[in-house]
Amino acid sequence: MITAAFVVASASIVRALVALTLAALLALVGRSFRSPPRRQPDACELEATLSPPREAAVLLLILAGALLMRTAGARAGATAPFWFAETEPLYVARMFRLGTFWAEWRRALGNLQVGWLHDSPLMLPVAGAFQRLLGPSFHLPLLIGASYGVAAVLLAWACGRALHSRSFGLLFAAFVAASPLQLVWSRLGGLYIASVPHVLLVIWVSWEAGRRRSVLLAIVAGLAAWASLYYYYAARVAIPLGLIALLAGARAARVHLGWVVALSALWALTFLAPYVALHPPTLGAAFWPRYTGYLGNKGERSLHDLAAQNLQPVAREARQALARYFLFDRTSYEPGSTWFRWDVRSGGLCLLPVALLGLLGLAATLRRPGRQWLWLAVAFLGFALPALSMTTARRFLVFDLAWCALAAGGLLALLRAPFARAIPARAVPWTAAAIPILIGGWSFVSVMALNAILPRGHRQPIPFGEAGFTDGLTCLRCVDAGREFQQEITRNTFVVLVDSDLGRENRTSPGGLPVYGKLGALVAGRPEHFLELYAVMRDFDGEPPLAGPCFDSAVTDFASYLIERIERAHPDSILWHFERPTQWELWFVGRLAAAGGEVVRFETPLGSGPGVQVRTPWARRKPAFDVIHALAKPLEGEDPSCPELRRIGATQHPFPVLAVAAPPDDDDASQPAAWVIASWGTARYRDTDLESRVTIGAAAEESRGLRTPRIHLLSGFHREYAIYDLAAGTKTTQPFPLPGEHGVDCAVRIRSHWWVVDPVAGTVFTTDPAGGFIPQGGWVGVARGEHDEVVLAAADQWLVIYDLEARAEVRRFPAAVWPAGLLMAGECTPVLAGRRWYGTLSTLTSVLSVYDGDGRFLGHRRLDRFLALRNDHVSAIAATRGGFTVGVGHGNTLEVLELSFGPRCTNGPAAE
Repeated sequence: MITAAFVVASASIVRALVALTLAALLALVGRSFRSPPRRQPDACELEATLSPPREAAVLLLILAGALLMRTAGARAGATAPFWFAETEPLYVARMFRLGTFWAEWRRALGNLQVGWLHDSPLMLPVAGAFQRLLGPSFHLPLLIGASYGVAAVLLAWACGRALHSRSFGLLFAAFVAASPLQLVWSRLGGLYIASVPHVLLVIWVSWEAGRRRSVLLAIVAGLAAWASLYYYYAARVAIPLGLIALLAGARAARVHLGWVVALSALWALTFLAPYVALHPPTLGAAFWPRYTGYLGNKGERSLHDLAAQNLQPVAREARQALARYFLFDRTSYEPGSTWFRWDVRSGGLCLLPVALLGLLGLAATLRRPGRQWLWLAVAFLGFALPALSMTTARRFLVFDLAWCALAAGGLLALLRAPFARAIPARAVPWTAAAIPILIGGWSFVSVMALNAILPRGHRQPIPFGEAGFTDGLTCLRCVDAGREFQQEITRNTFVVLVDSDLGRENRTSPGGLPVYGKLGALVAGRPEHFLELYAVMRDFDGEPPLAGPCFDSAVTDFASYLIERIERAHPDSILWHFERPTQWELWFVGRLAAAGGEVVRFETPLGSGPGVQVRTPWARRKPAFDVIHALAKPLEGEDPSCPELRRIGATQHPFPVLAVAAPPDDDDASQPAAWVIASWGTARYRDTDLESRVTIGAAAEESRGLRTPRIHLLSGFHREYAIYDLAAGTKTTQPFPLPGEHGVDCAVRIRSHWWVVDPVAGTVFTTDPAGGFIPQGGWVGVARGEHDEVVLAAADQWLVIYDLEARAEVRRFPAAVWPAGLLMAGECTPVLAGRRWYGTLSTLTSVLSVYDGDGRFLGHRRLDRFLALRNDHVSAIAATRGGFTVGVGHGNTLEVLELSFGPRCTNGPAAE
């Protein structure tokens, strides 16, 4: 493949280009000493070569090149998409469908913390116009981003021309067009790229207001500065830059001091008028983002707090920002042991020639500031954006703009150097044009080639879009699947996505399989032909365009809703798509196949094995619907007396309760504080917080007369086993050889050994040397039995009990074994074992299924109804092994319940 060959050969190409450049410079220096020098070109001579028609022609060529680089291969998906930008057609389509577009626009006028394109009252109409004219598509965000990117090139020319000269304006525009950072973020689209043309617009209009002594332009400039609050927060540097540009323009035109004061006051009053009209709660809420961890958002109460809490982090982030812009992490994390590598995959966000020209321009500006000092202000404020927050590629967009301006100045300074006298006078304009053309060509080919060799799996860094913070990631297979869904839906197929990989869909940078499925349906013109099964089962769709309930659970259940949606669409077939099937999903595949579905397996980089699709012909829909109805059967006919539930106590925590473990056997289980709970990075026993990242198993050892017990925690994230001796105040850790992928509820400690289930592979792993007698395959949940048995849940709807002393299976009975997909990837089905009773929980529906010690079915209980959770769900559950007490986690709450089994339960029906 040509692109792959280019990447492989890039190191050799770079070496050759560097050698040719050095040879050309040496030749010019030598010629300048040997030949009579021609007259050194000054600014006026260079400007004389640019007649208005020629300047317009060059500008049009630059704009055409910028447009071509930003749109080439758009339909083919030549560059990786960014999830946050790709969601926008869904939001806009929803507004069109509901007729709320202009109502949403009016609401956005009061929002000064813009986090999405549809939150911006200035960008939303642009996105709406594009979608009306061109229709929704996978590449629509690219086209919108390209429009802003080309606008930035045009405004760079206007600014450069106004502040300096025609030649500077054209070179500045050419460097902005050629910048790989500007190019990539134009192609990614979304909220971020629009900040670049807006900053240039404010600078340009403010400069002209000061230069022309224009009252009207001062008002426009003030309003434009205020409008920066409606863009990505990087645009807010336009506020101080606008006032600086106005003063600089007035100074350049030698405007009288009275006019300067009047224009500045008018600018400021115009800027502040919307602030007074909108009444934002605080200045910080209006002018600085409220992201946790940024300067000013750490609870600082004084200037001393501000300095004490931020000096070291800002210094560290500033060093990191410099390294990532100039040296490292262009395509992925680089160790940094070598400051320069020849390969195109290595290096910073700025190309080496532009970095060197920018340094030359910086030196020239510091030597003779002239009018170029304004770009120092842009560079300083643009650099402050990553330094005061977090270093990511998109936060360099304004700094990159300033560096392009400095590079333009550096190139002009280079052409005025003594050795440049050796260049023939007619060749100077061509030399000036050739450098940005070559840089632009290299930039474009590099971006396209690096995207072409990206692996198709998830969490792939976007070249020139990541820079080390791991939020500029993409999933090309997710996009491919979305396009496949589009083709299926175009053929009148209803697609049901069955996917529980919440690790891939992490909110920091989701892979986007559900979103691309929705987008594929929208592009196909049939948005109602796509559903996500687990979102319907839990009655909550957390994906754009609207997070919320799918249906009214007081009126219907998930099976009825799903079937009604399919019946209303009246497709020719139903496609059940399993991208990374778990053991439960493979069991579900078997049920659908038995109901008349056609099974097809396909290769996918998103799982360790093949994906699966089941196609149900429309004529065979009834048997498939019966399978769905069977899943929802536990939601019907709840008997509150079997088992009876009684609330004992509850406690609130400052973090969500994701996992629960029973108290020590000799502790009081009626006290909520006696239960061990775990969240994303913390576990807690009583009032003691314990560090543990993604706890997949926890156990509280009996205190045996000591004041406090020992707490055992197994971290799935660090693959680490930690023992906290609370009496001694010590922590012991050791690596844990954890195979596969595991989430919460996947590990239990029995006696002195761990038992861990992998719900994707269906295997069980144990540190017990004598545990090898348990067969592998189909396991999705595990619990500790009343007498230290291993209780395993099988995906094919069985609970199986193994006696470790006898090394044999002692009981097996049918049970409701549910899919787990509420919190994270690799999550296991919660299994409970109490005093002569067993249970399983569906975290999707909050249904607890209970069986007696012999395996007889006793009843289902809707914990969401009993606890009045409304739209919340039970997230964690555990039982005391010698009693009838359970700890139930939901939200930030742990509740302790007691189960009781009356005569109706003991005579209950046999499990089916």
